[in-house]
Amino acid sequence: MSAGAVAPVAAPDTTEAIETTTFDARARDIEALARDADRGDLAERAVDARRRAARTDTVVCVVGEFKNGKSALINAVLGTEVCPVDDDLATSAVTVVRYGDPASAEVHRRDGLDRVIDSIDPEAIADWAQEAPSRERRRDVELVEVRVPSPLLASGLTLVDTPGVGGLNAGHAAATLAFLPSADALVFVTDASAELSAAELEFLASARSAGPPVLVALTKTDMYPAWRRILDIDAGRL
Repeated sequence: MSAGAVAPVAAPDTTEAIETTTFDARARDIEALARDADRGDLAERAVDARRRAARTDTVVCVVGEFKNGKSALINAVLGTEVCPVDDDLATSAVTVVRYGDPASAEVHRRDGLDRVIDSIDPEAIADWAQEAPSRERRRDVELVEVRVPSPLLASGLTLVDTPGVGGLNAGHAAATLAFLPSADALVFVTDASAELSAAELEFLASARSAGPPVLVALTKTDMYPAWRRILDIDAGRL
């Protein structure tokens, strides 16, 4: 380039902002029409779609039956022990894992009609996110939010560990299903000890109706030599 020449500068790309604004306006129109037609279910879907479009992160929910390896899978993906894993205790609260440096954790709970957020030691997550007979006072926990300095999460990914569904607790399944409309994708975890159960298939049918794309992950293949047969059976049922 010769002396005094001016390098071209690209104009800022406003296309994405315009598309987001247009989508929000259309979603609001759909919500209004749905409410006028007494279709509160469709109106809530429009609200959820607006929330997803406004987010800058990508939320992936990891769900599955009691003790199928959801928490262990998240830990393996992140390469660090974030979600508590115990042979006897199960996850009882939604655990949201986001990027943060330094690591931190918060508990979102209800105190009567009020919502309270408490900062906790990241090492104490198990005390709030796992069920135990001695933790009656912690049934008011709505979710636990954890922030860790993971390079994978730094890209905007948020992972959500959920309570077991199906045989463990019907209330846990309802809480998980209620969270799904806000998710961008769903990883359903089932292990290789047996083929997909009727309860798991029923949950998957409900999850599909919630909207997000679904990926099924088969875990514990190192523990069960016949896992390939289970995989084939699961694929046939799906």
